[in-house]
Amino acid sequence: MIQFFQTKLTSPYITGATSEDIPQLSTIHSQSFTRGWSKNELGKLIGSQGALCLVLRQEGKIDQPPMGFVLCRQASDEAEIITIATEPKNRKRGIGRFLMDAAIRNLQSDRVKSLFLEVDETNASAIGLYRSLGFVQAGERKGYYSGQSDDEKQPTNALVMRLDFQ
Repeated sequence: MIQFFQTKLTSPYITGATSEDIPQLSTIHSQSFTRGWSKNELGKLIGSQGALCLVLRQEGKIDQPPMGFVLCRQASDEAEIITIATEPKNRKRGIGRFLMDAAIRNLQSDRVKSLFLEVDETNASAIGLYRSLGFVQAGERKGYYSGQSDDEKQPTNALVMRLDFQ
């Protein structure tokens, strides 16, 4: 069983994403990645077969906009984290951990055996989070990510990480 860790949030509200959340999720994604997804792209991904999109809202505030989200896709007994993102102003508050814990619990209840994700090798905080959850490196994709800005064209590698459920 996954345990929640001490964070600066005490009672986050996590639920499935709704169509009304998509504009805010698109904004959060665009603030988090070099190439953010449009509302249309995100809506298609969320609506695809096997998709699970969880959002975290302000503590006890069901009617508040999402502060972060995780998007997973399940196929048979395997799943992958497609993306996870948190509003910049709400980072370093444990939102990513809460979202990952919730996604893992949902996937375990669906009898998923393995969960995969890809992370930029330069994203030390994300790698630390994933390792603390039990993920191990299962592979590497050379030059997978483009540079973070127009001035920084050097591609970086993606680490493929895997979590096996017992």
